[in-house]
Amino acid sequence: MGRIARFKENGLIVRYRKDFEFRTLVNTLVSSAVTLFIAVYHLAVAIFVASYASIWNGTLAGYYFALVLARITVLFSHGVGLHRREDAEQTALRNARNLLFCGALLVPLAFAFSGVLVLIVVQGFHTNYMGHLIFAAALYAFLKVTFAIKNMVKAGRRENLTVRALRYVNIADALVSVVSLQAAMLAAFSVAEEAFDPNLFNAVTGGIVGVLILALGSYMIIRGYRGLHDLKDREAR
Repeated sequence: MGRIARFKENGLIVRYRKDFEFRTLVNTLVSSAVTLFIAVYHLAVAIFVASYASIWNGTLAGYYFALVLARITVLFSHGVGLHRREDAEQTALRNARNLLFCGALLVPLAFAFSGVLVLIVVQGFHTNYMGHLIFAAALYAFLKVTFAIKNMVKAGRRENLTVRALRYVNIADALVSVVSLQAAMLAAFSVAEEAFDPNLFNAVTGGIVGVLILALGSYMIIRGYRGLHDLKDREAR
């Protein structure tokens, strides 16, 4: 048996490929590390690069740190649940609380994103990519959105609210990445004589994304609250 075959038959690899919930937890841990790196990068630029654009980087850093907080909190909650060997009812209660928490975090983040949008549209702030890195960033953002949407649809078919919470946070992360990348690409490739206004284009796209994040956070709060309410009704009976 070759190395590749043995690798594919590894217990953790098999579980990762076939267990959507386990794959969600592993991917969330990896994406948290990546998002944390991006947040630290923007924070470092905001602190050490003395320019007007540091406000833009500081705003993005705060947004990404909040997303990392949401993911790590949910992962920690899941780990505590496993350690305590919860029964089905306790797990359902924890899952509903996780969804409610993430939704409650996304709602203010949607308003915070409005501040980012103002910086993009009014001040013309954007992330600068060196050389051809902007094309790599574009490919990354495209793949990020594609997989985030695909996994969000899969999560919506499952009853595990923790999985839903993590996948919904991923889509909020991906959508903001698209707006940030769009602003950078328009600034890099648009020509001053062109008829359309890049700032207006950014405002429209950013406005749509802000509304989507707000709607998603509101749905998560409602769904999480309903889950808690249903569990309390079962206990009352």
